[in-house]
This record gives sequence, structure tokens and C-alpha cells, in this order.
Amino acid sequence: MDSAAPILEALNFLRSVEGLTRPNMSAAPLKVVTKAWARLAMSAEGVIDRKAYTFCILQCLRSALRRRDVFVVKSQRYCDPRGKLLSNEAWTAQRAAICRTLDLEPTFDKTHKILKSQLDETYHRTAANFKDNAAVRIEIKDGKEHLVLTGLDKLIDPPSLITLKRQVAAMLPCFYWKDC
Repeated sequence: MDSAAPILEALNFLRSVEGLTRPNMSAAPLKVVTKAWARLAMSAEGVIDRKAYTFCILQCLRSALRRRDVFVVKSQRYCDPRGKLLSNEAWTAQRAAICRTLDLEPTFDKTHKILKSQLDETYHRTAANFKDNAAVRIEIKDGKEHLVLTGLDKLIDPPSLITLKRQVAAMLPCFYWKDC
């Protein structure tokens, strides 16, 4: 991604100076160094502190990973999700079966029309019931509107449920329950 290019450039720079005792930090890319990090990573004379610069780049890399601007090839969590998609040929071959399984129309236009209609209907139903719903209100705090949902009352377990829980607990090994 374009927003990740400066981070990758800085990371490659750090990789190039890895293992050097006194690397020339004057060539370090500074595009990703924020104002907050600039105070720590650079002196008034413009000399770059290697440790602070490294932490700055690591923080930027971490943020980019979370935003999905950067991917780690052999990672489960931070890999490119597009890499797990079916190829065009495989999708074409399996499209009908997948759509049937998901109860979707095989063409985008039909599915889009159905979903758009459902969303519109739900929105209008919610908007119509909003004023009459005592559990929902809008409060203004610091000049901003906030949606407030009233908590639900706790439901008391009926005696039949309590009996069922005891019966199930008696059938399970002790390590599953606190009171064994």
C-alpha cells in the first residue's frame, strides 16, 4: 500500500544498519517520524538517536499492521486476507454452490437489490419506533450527541432451568465447575 511505503523504507534502512556498532544514521528516512517522536529521535543539531528512531519505526509498523496497511506473509493474524480468496477460475467453478449455501443470488445486482431493500426496511422500522422506545435516548455531552441504551432487567432463572443446570453439572467431571 502507498501509505506503508515510508514505513517499509525506514524498516529496510534499519535492516541495513543492523549489527553495525556506529551506523551512519544521517541517511535514515524521516517521513514517518512524527512530531512527538522527532523530539526524542533527533537532537537540536539534527543528529538521529538510533534507539529512539528504532522504537518510532516499530510503533509505526505496529500501527500499520493493525490498520492492514502492511502484511506479514507467513502470519495467521497479519497476513493479507486477499491472499486467501479464490482465484477467478476457482470462484467461477464454485460460485453457484457457494451462493446456494449462503442463500444468496448468484449475481451481484440481485443480491445487492435484496440487501438494499432489507436495510431500507429495517432503517425505516427503527426510525418509526425510535420515539416510542423508552430504552433508547440521545443525550448531549460536551456538545456532541450520544446514543444511550437503557440496560435490560435481569431475568430470574425459572426453577426448571435451575434443576436442569444441577442435573447437567452432576453428569460432568468436577473440573468443569467451580463448586465441585
